Amino acid sequence: MLGEIDVAFLAVYSFGMYFAGHLGDRIDLRILLTIGMLGTGVFTSLFGVGYWLDVHSFVYFLVIQMVAGMFQSTGWPSVVAVVGNWFGKRKRGLIMGIWNAHTSVGNISGSLIASALLKYGWGWSFTVPGLMMCVAGILVFLFLPTSPEVAGLVKRKRFRSRKRRKTAALSSRFYGQKQKQKTGRKGPRSAS
Repeated sequence: MLGEIDVAFLAVYSFGMYFAGHLGDRIDLRILLTIGMLGTGVFTSLFGVGYWLDVHSFVYFLVIQMVAGMFQSTGWPSVVAVVGNWFGKRKRGLIMGIWNAHTSVGNISGSLIASALLKYGWGWSFTVPGLMMCVAGILVFLFLPTSPEVAGLVKRKRFRSRKRRKTAALSSRFYGQKQKQKTGRKGPRSAS
């Protein structure tokens, strides 16, 4: 049964990442990440609440984990986008390597917290980390600047990519050559 719950969680999580990535391109990353963290915290806590409610229904735990997987799928696409906003391509590999250590740190600390709470009943091993996730979600909402522009560190400026600048330069040269052939001089005619 635990294997089936895990597979259901991972299936929804991996499927949800596709949609979370598209959502992250369309809405504020801070909001998406906050919703994901709050939802994850609530449904992780609800998994633990099954202990106190004396729930023995496989379907209850299956559905709870599937919904938790949907909310957790917002995490990776959102945070990758935020890290991409803050760091250019030159340092992105180093930064992503350092940042991705959170997976191991989270797994280790989560295991330590859950195992320390087991002596009070297994429900606490889910409820307390879930509540901690809700607190972290609120902190993200209050304090996460999704880009240097949002933080006021860099003025927003419109820029063209190198490829677009090159294309624009080539087309203006071509346009100028075409006009020269038509009129015998470079550029469009002036109204004189």
